Amino acid sequence: EFLFWMHRAKLRDPPFVAGDAIDYLFMLADRPCGPTIPGAFLKSLTWFERVAGFTQDCRISSKTVLLSTRDILVKELKKPGTPIHRAPRLPGAVIASLERLVSNNREAMGVRAGAFYRLLKCWGTLRYDDVQHMSPQAVRFFSGRLTTTLYETKTSGPERRQVELPVAVTEDSWICNRDWLRDGWQLFQVHADFNRDHFLPALSDDFSCFRRRMASYSEAATLTAAVNRRLTDSEGRRLIPPELVEMWTERSERATLPTILDGFGLDPRDRDALGRWRPEGSDIYSRSFSGKIRRIHRYFTAELEKLRLAGDIDDYDVLEAAFSWLRARRGLPTEEAERIVESFQVEGDAAVEEQAEAPQEEATAAEREPGYVLVSSRRGAIRLHRSGKEGCWMARLRHFNECKVVSEMPEPGEYSHRCRLCWPNSEGVMGSSDDSSEESSDSDGERSEAPDDTGTRTMDVRSVACDPRFLLLRQGIEDDHQRKLFAAGVDTLDKFSAFATGEPDLLADEFGLDPSASLAARGQVASFIAAWKASKVRVQRQAEVEAEQDTREWTKPIPTAEYLLLRQAYVKEFLEKKLQEVEHGEFKAESLQEVTTRDELDPDTLVPVWDSKGVMTVKRGSSRVPLPSNPEELRRRLNIMRNAYLMLRLKFPGRADLQDIGADLFERYKEYLLGDYLHNLQARDSADSVVHTPPWQLVLSYEQAIRKQAFHYMVTESIAMGAAWEKAWKDPVTKERHFATPLSLYAKRKPDPPPNLPPRDTWIARPPGRGQKGGKGQKGRGRGSSRTFKGHAATRTGEPICFRFNTEEGCSLANCKFKHLCSHCFDHNHNFIGCPRRKPADTAGKH
Repeated sequence: EFLFWMHRAKLRDPPFVAGDAIDYLFMLADRPCGPTIPGAFLKSLTWFERVAGFTQDCRISSKTVLLSTRDILVKELKKPGTPIHRAPRLPGAVIASLERLVSNNREAMGVRAGAFYRLLKCWGTLRYDDVQHMSPQAVRFFSGRLTTTLYETKTSGPERRQVELPVAVTEDSWICNRDWLRDGWQLFQVHADFNRDHFLPALSDDFSCFRRRMASYSEAATLTAAVNRRLTDSEGRRLIPPELVEMWTERSERATLPTILDGFGLDPRDRDALGRWRPEGSDIYSRSFSGKIRRIHRYFTAELEKLRLAGDIDDYDVLEAAFSWLRARRGLPTEEAERIVESFQVEGDAAVEEQAEAPQEEATAAEREPGYVLVSSRRGAIRLHRSGKEGCWMARLRHFNECKVVSEMPEPGEYSHRCRLCWPNSEGVMGSSDDSSEESSDSDGERSEAPDDTGTRTMDVRSVACDPRFLLLRQGIEDDHQRKLFAAGVDTLDKFSAFATGEPDLLADEFGLDPSASLAARGQVASFIAAWKASKVRVQRQAEVEAEQDTREWTKPIPTAEYLLLRQAYVKEFLEKKLQEVEHGEFKAESLQEVTTRDELDPDTLVPVWDSKGVMTVKRGSSRVPLPSNPEELRRRLNIMRNAYLMLRLKFPGRADLQDIGADLFERYKEYLLGDYLHNLQARDSADSVVHTPPWQLVLSYEQAIRKQAFHYMVTESIAMGAAWEKAWKDPVTKERHFATPLSLYAKRKPDPPPNLPPRDTWIARPPGRGQKGGKGQKGRGRGSSRTFKGHAATRTGEPICFRFNTEEGCSLANCKFKHLCSHCFDHNHNFIGCPRRKPADTAGKH
């Protein structure tokens, strides 16, 4: 979470300094957290630095200032009572900028969702926990008003005086953009349309989509800092200085309206109704409560407008808090802190003075100067972005590992992709190679070849398959001739072997090769002919092997050159099986034991193979590994499977049933398998103790059943693999047959008896004695046959029953560890001797 917070809140990558870790500790303490959290974080940081091989001088965990900060925070958190943190409120300019940001379609979806989340807390006077306890199914949005009821908060709940509390954000809850509530609600309806019991899900790293889990407190704080960096005034100027981005906490929005309304002279009873600090009995009626909140919000906006027109907006408390925060947390000198606060005051005053009756045209911050950004990926692809107000948010703000900023439009040959967000109406950039900037503008671009604006190909030789490149390079063919071949589409060994029908046709006029021109030209001609003949032999031999493998229904061997292109971890035999399934159109749900990696390959596994001529050869067999024994091993197997399917999608772009497979699909699949409704499912008793959990083997069998059902949907309903996969794990019949029913049978099975105990149904009876008088037991204090104890030794659940309790004397031990109940009928009210259900002893023939 520390890396995630640094990347989102400070836009920085490793290495970090001690001040970064101190800021993270203060963020944790603002929640507040327990006194052991700072020490646990420091221990984790120390372990990671030691494992990574950091030298002692480079380790920030050993810095004295960080250790002193930890000790101070631990001391403060150990004080009796909860530490009081006075969170600074939001200025009116920040609220107006948040409203504009929600409706700004040029910003990333996650940034707009973060602005909507903060406005909900501000106008609804909510905490982070309050927002997360808002169930989306219980939220009602009608006629421009959002209402819901909180059933579990800090001050309400089933065991508290207030069982439920209403929440209302009305149509008058706005300063400069009356549509922010509608736009934000539609944003969550479209992008978070999955079932959940929390309001704010976690976001992906590029803010492009939601993840199917709840956003933690640290993730919400990180999102707040990221939104602060995007806030601008109506003219596009940055609103908050970079030094003050992290000043506001998750409690700042809740303190905003009550603090400002207190200065306006609002009745304390109405002010307390905002934060529901003193809810009245009538507040449970949400209709009347929302009307009261609308009146308060209308009064707030009217008073704020009066102060704006009079030029008397007082944000002294915010500026004082900012100055103190810069001095205490940043350690800045007085002059520097005053300069930053003054710049923030000037920008805020200028933003508030703008007329705000209708939504203004959204303007975005320009972190980079207006121009163009060329972003290079690791595979050689170069993507063109626009920087400035016309560009996407990533080109303006994101830090790239390799990029070049130019002021003029580059030539078409200098880039291979154009960002679709920067050029939304582009004509001439076509096909799937023109992905959006959220998916392909980072340093790990997937493709490196795409058409440019003129319709011609800007060819990167590194993007071609290894087979033709290796063959042409070994024969010494010049790079210019190779580019001509590859630009014409001859980028595989099969195409090169069928490129010409003979040697004269091979040396066409396009290459400009004349054997009689010079000795170098004659050498190039010889190289072309040698490479072409070698390719024909290789392709013919490969076709023969594949045909024989196909007729015998064996997996076809993948060419070594193609396999070396795959920089992933799956093993070659597993990939060959997947390729055969794609070719036959029949996918199989293999066991996770067969999903292996290169490191797990057993070189001694050999199997005999007979060809069509009866000659026996030996080939390497498939390796198997044990089934996953814990969630992390399952994640690893699914990651290997994901890499193989992503390779299949790229290798077969013409197969429409493979094109919806992505990394996000497998992430959601893993979250479903290992989430609270499957692997972490718990059955609890009345004492809130865990009674049953799903067995691990049942989770693994259900996972394989999901894949079988997904492939069944692909055949019967002709849908793509990604959609079929998601439909399979959402299918209630599949879950009922392969998980719910086996789980219920597992829970109802009889538990194994404790060790070293006799079976439950064992009868304890003393054998009769031997002798002329008929054995013992006939004399002495009248304890004849009645002393023979016949009963159960343990309960039905295997718990031992007290033997002494079921005798005439009874058990006198105060802390007896055995069950005191009847060993005949298991009743607690009597023992075996006084049991009315047992048959009386047979006394016939006794005197």
